[in-house]
Amino acid sequence: MSSPTFLPPKLPPELEREIFELAAQSDPLSVLQLMLVAWRIHDWVKPLLYRVVLLQGQFVLKKVSSYPWESSSRYTSISLSILQQSVKHLYIQMAPSNVTEHVLSAASGVENLWVRTMLEESSEGRLVAALPNVRRLHCNYSLILDALDVETTPPAFSRLTHLEIFGEVDPDIWEELALIPNLTHLAVDDGWVDGPLLLDLLDRFKSLHVLIMLCWPDRPTLDLDDEGMHQLVKDPRFVRTACLDRMADWKSGALTGVDYWSRADDFLARRRAGDINALRYFIEHDAAFSN
Repeated sequence: MSSPTFLPPKLPPELEREIFELAAQSDPLSVLQLMLVAWRIHDWVKPLLYRVVLLQGQFVLKKVSSYPWESSSRYTSISLSILQQSVKHLYIQMAPSNVTEHVLSAASGVENLWVRTMLEESSEGRLVAALPNVRRLHCNYSLILDALDVETTPPAFSRLTHLEIFGEVDPDIWEELALIPNLTHLAVDDGWVDGPLLLDLLDRFKSLHVLIMLCWPDRPTLDLDDEGMHQLVKDPRFVRTACLDRMADWKSGALTGVDYWSRADDFLARRRAGDINALRYFIEHDAAFSN
């Protein structure tokens, strides 16, 4: 039986690489299959496996077997070059401090960061402040304060446009938020804020495009008889919506671009265009968008 004949590539390597990288970027879930085509293609598209990384709990880093790469109880050795060049979306939920520190120190290309860790907040703020490309950040407000106190080049959060603050919000943070030059989208938990607090924020930050009050589905509806809340609802930048699974929503945004941020943008665009049904839905259902 004769051995199989392997034909050499007919396209220039540069063009072939561009085609496969474009295919992988267009359909990230196909990366694992593309890696099986040939060794050269394996090497070209493998870094794309790590564009989205989720780290949770007591895990160890090991071989990637799925996309997005996700770990809850394992260990992996992601090389420094992969961390530096490939990771764009990073989710860290109570991971061991040594792993968190290693990943945050190396993943300098991160653009979308969700972080709730066991690190000392001063250390956490220092590490996040050193990330030069973060455009979306989900964290508690003490991290923001710590990071803004760190002198870095470029300054911390100079590219930040979207910010979600976990839990309690101290009104004193408004002065600190004013130091973030390109902030257009802000989300806060409704259990920790009230109408007057948010009205004050909207009054201070005229450049803010969207203010989202995140709530659980079983939260009480807005008291529209309250003058402060009534004014807030009338502001074309304000959205109140439920987000049952923050991690699933974040992952959807990283993989598809569809998350509570994009849905709020869509709703407000409809509202500004005079969509009566959109406004009625907001008032009757106490939410900012429909499916």
